Amino acid sequence: MIGSLWYPYGDWEWYELAIWGIPLGLVQLTSTIGLTKWRGLKIVVKIILGIGIGLTVLAVLKLPFPLPIRTLVLIFCAQLASIPAALRSKNIKKKCEECPYEARWDCCPGYINTRQNTGILHELPIMPAGEKSVKYELSSGETIELPVPLE
Repeated sequence: MIGSLWYPYGDWEWYELAIWGIPLGLVQLTSTIGLTKWRGLKIVVKIILGIGIGLTVLAVLKLPFPLPIRTLVLIFCAQLASIPAALRSKNIKKKCEECPYEARWDCCPGYINTRQNTGILHELPIMPAGEKSVKYELSSGETIELPVPLE
């Protein structure tokens, strides 16, 4: 929306919109290297990402092709942009399947204070907050490693 507000103030060609939109959208990659752990920086990155996506969508809609081709390009760009989210989701799912809570987010301590955690009790205890996982001995004598909520 913010990107579309800039549009009337300059007769931008599609390539000018893309030159600004794509790099601004790529700012999201800072989250993959862990720079968005700080809330203030995360907010700034999301604002810049929104402007970048807006300008990129305008660039695609201004391409000198017929509307059906531009629509297909827009769909392709949306699919391309969803790849990092899909990889992150796959990584989370893999970690959760290996966890003793067996991807039951409704009772997992890793999801405390999120809407996924409904507070349902699990047969495994929720350990106090910390930085490292905890070894827990089951009644059968088997020892498992439990995740703990971060401090």
